Amino acid sequence: MQSISVSVVFTVFFVVSTTGADIKAPDFIHPCPVATPACLKRALQAAIPGFVRGVPDLGIDPLDPFKVDRLALTLPGGINVTILHGVTTGFGKCKVMSADMHNNNVEVRVRCNVVVTGKYQSSGRLLIFPIDGEGDAVIKCKNLDISVSMRLGAATARGGREYLQLKSYKSRHQYSGAVTYHMTNLIRNSPEISARVVQFMNSNWRMIAEEFGDPVVQFGVDSIMSNVHRLLSRVPREMLVSAPAQ
Repeated sequence: MQSISVSVVFTVFFVVSTTGADIKAPDFIHPCPVATPACLKRALQAAIPGFVRGVPDLGIDPLDPFKVDRLALTLPGGINVTILHGVTTGFGKCKVMSADMHNNNVEVRVRCNVVVTGKYQSSGRLLIFPIDGEGDAVIKCKNLDISVSMRLGAATARGGREYLQLKSYKSRHQYSGAVTYHMTNLIRNSPEISARVVQFMNSNWRMIAEEFGDPVVQFGVDSIMSNVHRLLSRVPREMLVSAPAQ
């Protein structure tokens, strides 16, 4: 699969599922004649701005901003958090750090600066602090490195056409820059204590992000990869592959 087009790599992070019998590849995706890491990196970087704006004709929603009306999570330590009317911005300016393919395996790493805003509700315990509040939240994450390893399976035939399979994927991430938190009413009706807790969170941002932030990042990756699975199962292989698989 050395000649898989860059569009397959692109799906690892940003593709939303498409529907419809007649599908054409967006004009901002240009397959690499040979899938070298340098070509894949350039092509992926060039495709990101156009893709995150969305392609309504293909059912591809805008990803910058990326909106989630309601997200309920249980964080480590038993903290229950619900995010309402969440909006994430910054995906359009992600920088591709590397892209590579070998046989059935695809590897992509990007670095993003993202900002998450919205309302929140929370209850539980944040380290030594009891949490019971709701209010506004702004979380800024600088230089978030996300890597995804994807394994593709053999093409399957259906209706006279072939479709690729997403067999499995693994993701990992690390915080190469600071995370800052701005949250109101973290402890209900105690603005001074709330401010002190937020100050503690910002002074110890790496510990807080690594201890409690991973489920949020993983939710985003899993949501995108679910769309990748649907895309590969609905869009014929010839629209994603520039030459027969080897």
